[in-house]
Amino acid sequence: MKTIIKTKKAQLRQSRPGFFTIIQSFLLSHWHYFTATMSQLSKTPVSTFMTSAALGIALALPAGLYEMMLSVQKVGNEFDNIHKISLFLKPDVSQEQAQKLQIKLKSSASISAVEYKDQKQALEEFKEFSGFGDAINALNDNPLPQVLIVEPSLMYLEPSNLEQLLVTLKQNPEVKTAQLDVQWLKKLFSLISLAKTGVLVISSLLGLAVLLIIGNTIRLDIENRRQEILVTKLIGGTNSFIRRPFLYLGIWYGLLGGILAIVLVDISFLIIKQPLSTLAELYQSDLLTLNSTEISHNIELLTISILLGLLGALIAVNQQLKKIEPT
Repeated sequence: MKTIIKTKKAQLRQSRPGFFTIIQSFLLSHWHYFTATMSQLSKTPVSTFMTSAALGIALALPAGLYEMMLSVQKVGNEFDNIHKISLFLKPDVSQEQAQKLQIKLKSSASISAVEYKDQKQALEEFKEFSGFGDAINALNDNPLPQVLIVEPSLMYLEPSNLEQLLVTLKQNPEVKTAQLDVQWLKKLFSLISLAKTGVLVISSLLGLAVLLIIGNTIRLDIENRRQEILVTKLIGGTNSFIRRPFLYLGIWYGLLGGILAIVLVDISFLIIKQPLSTLAELYQSDLLTLNSTEISHNIELLTISILLGLLGALIAVNQQLKKIEPT
């Protein structure tokens, strides 16, 4: 008897599929549904394109706004002087005293760098940028003071912290005037913050729209295959088995919508590029440029669109399968 039991156990172990066989079967099953849903979409190209186009437009708007915001932020970062504080020293301060103050300020945790400019350097810069070189050469004396250019550390780049630092620097006895346009900085930070919030709100609303579009499309497809689903359930098909092809449909819709969104954003940038270049020439600046979206941003957009497609399909399938039960 024991021999018979051992023999049966050995037969069961031999008949049980191995780990790699299970993995292979799992991958082949998913590949089958992946290609089957692609074939299904190719049979209805017009409706597939219309749904994907709606998704692409919904995704292109926040993606384009995000890219434009990055370009504006990049322009702002190029003007790194906007957060630097100019300390104009008193006329009776010697060069040695100015350099000692420079060393003292450098040791502060709130300051990352301090640049010293003597009267001669300040005058040369003023000649170069002002355009009044001939008039300045006519002067007998150099009217410009010694200057310390203070660059705050990263933690002090907020307008409120910069204002506090400005007040502290003014208290040094060698300093006659400390200059920083705090109000302009506040406006700049407010505009950037407003732009970020606006992009976030628009992205959230259009992301919800993408979920609704995909969910409604999958719901209609489930209704059209209602009888097929009922028969599958009657012969023992599980909800996970029935759900799988519809999830792949959602993935395909998300992928196609993401690709169309990338194309629309790039086309829009090409249209805007010429007038923007004309504006940049008028302001003699090469910072105002809009190039094609970066590959990393395209991958992020495709990932988000696929996840939205999968989530929209999952929500729709779970709701519909509860309503379809054999009686």
